Amino acid sequence: MSFLWLRGVERSSTAFRRLEQMKNVLFAVKEPLQLKLPNVRSMDALDLSYVDVVAAADGVITKPGYGIVSDCLAHGTPIIYTDRGPFREYDILVAAIQEHLAHAFMPPEDLYAGRWEKAMRELEGLPRRLPHLALDGGTVCARRILRFLST
Repeated sequence: MSFLWLRGVERSSTAFRRLEQMKNVLFAVKEPLQLKLPNVRSMDALDLSYVDVVAAADGVITKPGYGIVSDCLAHGTPIIYTDRGPFREYDILVAAIQEHLAHAFMPPEDLYAGRWEKAMRELEGLPRRLPHLALDGGTVCARRILRFLST
């Protein structure tokens, strides 16, 4: 299994050991994460687009934000998500995740401690879902702006 992991683990040997023991999992990470674990690869050193990695991953481990949720929705990439604290749009993003994607919730304390196995097993047992959502928002906005400007 391959997971894109975007931050959020304690910088402790216990958390890192837990992740390193997941022998059948490959984690792709982005800076500022610079981990020297056998099952972690930095995307920054690879000639791959971020969106392509999201599309190819078996899942993403993240705190919900606009960009990552949008990319996952566009490609049907499953998400393991956690609470991100006071973020006004959190409930809307989680509702979209729950409605359209295979997903699992991971408590923040499990995320930071590297206790990811339960959420990963839960996600692995779910079928990947490809949302049937319009992906042409940029075109729709451009047309509306042009209509506005031409009046």
